[in-house]
Formats: sequence, structure tokens, C-alpha cells
Amino acid sequence: MKISILFSFALALLTSLSIAQCGADRKVTTGAERTELYLPLIGDKVFALVANHTSLVGDVHLLDTLLNSGIAPGQIEKLFCPEHGFRGERGAGVSLDDHLDPLTGIPVHSLFGSHKKPSAAQM
Repeated sequence: MKISILFSFALALLTSLSIAQCGADRKVTTGAERTELYLPLIGDKVFALVANHTSLVGDVHLLDTLLNSGIAPGQIEKLFCPEHGFRGERGAGVSLDDHLDPLTGIPVHSLFGSHKKPSAAQM
């Protein structure tokens, strides 16, 4: 699970670097959009993804972008999501049980309600 924490940190860092380098005439590029920087770091590692419905690369969800970029579905072991669900399927304040992502079948664990962080068993 150290890999997933490192992956989340790397995306946050890349996002902040992208914003810091942008001038008034430049487009803001999020860390998630800089696949050329982090895909080589993932390689064949198995990891979890912490994301929500706003985790987009252009108009495509980050998970779908990763899978379309050659990451094998088995490499993404599980997904963690906050309020609103992984793909935005819940309204504000509506609880969300653990389930399978309907598009990929990858297990989704809620980090909303009584579960603000992954349990030891989920890690």
C-alpha cells in the first residue's frame, strides 16, 4: 500500500509543479494529465487508486485513462473514494457501501461516512 500512497503524493506534487510553472498565457495541467511522467514509474507494480468522479484526464476518468494506457486491470487492486462515489453516483451526504466499479469490476471502498480512512484489512 506504500505504492498507492506514493502514487497519490506524486500526482499531488506533479499538479502543484504544473500550476507553479503556468503563466497567464498557459493552460493549467493537472498531475493526472502528465502520464508520461508517472506511467514509467508504475511499470508492473500493483497499486490502489484514491480518486473520485472529478479525477479526470481531459474528459476521461483517471482509472479509464490508466487502463487505456496499458495498465493491466489486475495491477489496480482496489479503489478508494470519498463522498459522491468513485464515479459520482451518489448525492451529497448519501452513504456509499463498498461495491464493484460497474465499468471495470474493480472493488471500490468508501472513505465517507464512518470510514474516513482505509481499514487495516483493506490495506
